[in-house]
Amino acid sequence: MVRRTQAKWTNGILDEMQRNLLANRPDISEEKFGKLRLLMNSAVRDSLIEGYEPLIEGLKLPDPDDRHVLAAAIKVGA
Repeated sequence: MVRRTQAKWTNGILDEMQRNLLANRPDISEEKFGKLRLLMNSAVRDSLIEGYEPLIEGLKLPDPDDRHVLAAAIKVGA
């Protein structure tokens, strides 16, 4: 059985990535991160998950700030 893996993310995940990278790498401009986001979304077809937000409220996790990630995974059947 061959399993296929594909990168998936949401704008919220990309926002979190950018905030953390900016905190750790203040030498990289926000403009470059904006370009990175555009390149990621255009390079990986169907990578951006949308429409998962209604699922967030119904999810319970030890860290409530992680519910958006689980909601996105549920949305795409990951």
